[in-house]
Amino acid sequence: MLPHMRFSALFLIALVSLTTMIGSGCQRHVELPPPPAKPTSIWSNQDGQTVAKQLVDHLARSAWTSQFRDRNGRAVRIIAGEIGDVSGKLVDMTAFINDISTSMANAGEKISAAATAEQADYVIRGKIGSQASTENGQAVTYFTIDLGFYDSKTGEPVGEPFAKEHRVVGQ
Repeated sequence: MLPHMRFSALFLIALVSLTTMIGSGCQRHVELPPPPAKPTSIWSNQDGQTVAKQLVDHLARSAWTSQFRDRNGRAVRIIAGEIGDVSGKLVDMTAFINDISTSMANAGEKISAAATAEQADYVIRGKIGSQASTENGQAVTYFTIDLGFYDSKTGEPVGEPFAKEHRVVGQ
């Protein structure tokens, strides 16, 4: 190899190495901001379980569930369907729907929790909202639970809807 070619090859190798080192040293590491914090909720697991039990008690007292049992010789199978969260994400909806399913599974002979929508005779649908307030200088949140019962095949409403205001003090 000629001396000037050897020098050119060494120069080219040095230039590539220097460019690589400078390029990697100049890379900027940009930290993404953390996701927004989940809103703090005063709705607890106990609140979900309490409201779910009240819902199942409402169903057990409803004439249509007794009429269904008399006509079909078995407990009505109900599944918790879509329950919209208009509370500002203050309610863990997955946990609440699980609370409803658990309460129905423990309800006895009149009501049965359906495992799938295909097995269900009726579907629970509705929404949960919230309204913050103060009483005597203390923070209070009123959760409004509006749930209806619908025939799983026709979508027709059945029975009296479950409308409840659940008061939670604190925060």
